[in-house]
Amino acid sequence: MEFLRLEADDYESALRLAREQWGSAVRIHTRRDLKGGRKGKGCEITFYLVDLSKQQRFKTERHLDRLLELNAIDEGLDTIVELRTNCVNLQEAELEMRLIEAILHSIDYHSSFEERYLAVDGEEATDVAIKLALHLKQHGKQVTLLSGGEEPSIISEHAQEHGLAIHAPSETQVLETFDHVISIGAPTDGDGRPTHSFVAVDVQRAVQSVDDLTHHDSLILTNFSTLEKVGPLLSILGSHPAPLAFIAETGQTEQPLHQAGASIFLPKLKGFILDLDALSF
Repeated sequence: MEFLRLEADDYESALRLAREQWGSAVRIHTRRDLKGGRKGKGCEITFYLVDLSKQQRFKTERHLDRLLELNAIDEGLDTIVELRTNCVNLQEAELEMRLIEAILHSIDYHSSFEERYLAVDGEEATDVAIKLALHLKQHGKQVTLLSGGEEPSIISEHAQEHGLAIHAPSETQVLETFDHVISIGAPTDGDGRPTHSFVAVDVQRAVQSVDDLTHHDSLILTNFSTLEKVGPLLSILGSHPAPLAFIAETGQTEQPLHQAGASIFLPKLKGFILDLDALSF
């Protein structure tokens, strides 16, 4: 099978250019979003051509229903209802691409933290706070943990083990020299200064509801590897726009924190003919 490549400003433009030249024989294989560089942002698609005379009629809605069922995605989501309305003339790979975009782009991913003071609350907050400190330090930030809190001895032990700074809330002048100061449980730095508040939540709890978590600035999902079907989680995050910041595995501090983004969910999707490993969002 021969694969062709085409690059345009976005996915829709790339698909339209391919269709203009090869018509409905175009079948999408992969998509890669281009970010930065000399050409700026864009999208590259890899596709192949089929012999239309040998193609059976593709039943779009049946395939959509199968994917929704396999992944336990809520078919009542606004994005899914809209997709169903406009999917009649789509081919298999195009439908899958639209479905992925519908469920993954509806989530609010939080990736920029300007505040100096960061607080981590919720389940296994101490473990997640240590991971957050190590993550920020790895990315060149000057980070310190705030002593005290709910588990002061454990915080002190982890700080020493991983070479992390730790200071008391009263050391205000020293704290001002760090890019980020991380506390466990406390919503502010003690003097009422703005704090970015994370809440760590087990994915199984998040699947039930995030309504009681949305007063925090960002979510950190823990125990992601235990999630068998990603659809319920995607459905909740898509319909309740609580910003998602990181994915964490708790229990072993050495396991890194992962920045949340569409690509983190792709390996969890089931039943797609697209090469999900080759997709880039």
